[in-house]
Amino acid sequence: MNLEIENLFNDLLSVEDANQGDAVLFLSLLLERHVPTFRNDPSHLAILPTSLAQLNFTESEKDEFVTKLCGIVRAREIVEPARRASIACALAKCGRLEGLAAALEIFAVLSDSLNEESLYSMLACITPSICCSNDPRIRELLLEYQTELALEKVEEKYREQMVEQFLRLRECIVKIKNSADK
Repeated sequence: MNLEIENLFNDLLSVEDANQGDAVLFLSLLLERHVPTFRNDPSHLAILPTSLAQLNFTESEKDEFVTKLCGIVRAREIVEPARRASIACALAKCGRLEGLAAALEIFAVLSDSLNEESLYSMLACITPSICCSNDPRIRELLLEYQTELALEKVEEKYREQMVEQFLRLRECIVKIKNSADK
């Protein structure tokens, strides 16, 4: 893996708050930049250092990147919930089942400790990834990470503020469950 990316992964594990914050931002944007939907997003070019913005991953490099990021976020080496949620959002959108699985796990673990903004972001990233996928393994992930239970916990706390987001995710879960029953 590229030395600059390795340094970002090291910063991600750093106790230095500023280094870790930058690493979360840059690694998340770098991953999003390698998703076709976000490939030409000008905000990535405005925020990422030029050397990172110009990187192009091969499929195997992207797999390695996603696997490493999933391992770090799952190992709870990043303590701050909002930072873990930010990485989980990027993983949910990356187009890899492994990334969505890590995002669902983080949602289950952190959902009741996230602030409203982080929770909204997670719902906004997880929902389309679930709804737009035809992968039958998503049903298994929803069960494994008890997504409905996590959703119920936060729904009580933020019902009024995020009613539409809760409804959308719940509709997707029901649709997936019903399609698997047929």
